[in-house]
Amino acid sequence: MSSVHETIRDYTDRDLPVSIYLSVYTERLNAFLPRNIVPAVENAGLPASSIPALFSAMTNGTASALQGVPGMNDNILAALDIATKSAYVSAFRIVYLCSISFGGLSIIVAFFTQGVDKYMTSFVNKTIHKFHILIIGEKADAGNEVAV
Repeated sequence: MSSVHETIRDYTDRDLPVSIYLSVYTERLNAFLPRNIVPAVENAGLPASSIPALFSAMTNGTASALQGVPGMNDNILAALDIATKSAYVSAFRIVYLCSISFGGLSIIVAFFTQGVDKYMTSFVNKTIHKFHILIIGEKADAGNEVAV
């Protein structure tokens, strides 16, 4: 029964929230990136015809790919940087709000937990180490003897 409890606890403590956070983050980032980037780079002077090339260059992830976008200049790169950071901040904000629900649920569940003091005893089910008492004058053949 303990292994089932551990499996459920591991799933609900780590795997479930992380998968939800990643799902929400990815979905929100995919929504915020175009919403923030397109107006910012167009206002900075990038032609609308270069927007698909810009997103392709962003997927590539290299500075040379961004420099290769038609019409790209330093002002547009600065606007792109600010808009991208803003999109990431907006996506993480939603993830933080989701984490509040898990924290609140944890606090509510904590009110219903029972104490484990009755299980905290000095009883040990298995012998961990056994000392042999050696009476003076007997031959010692193991290293665990205590002379009396």
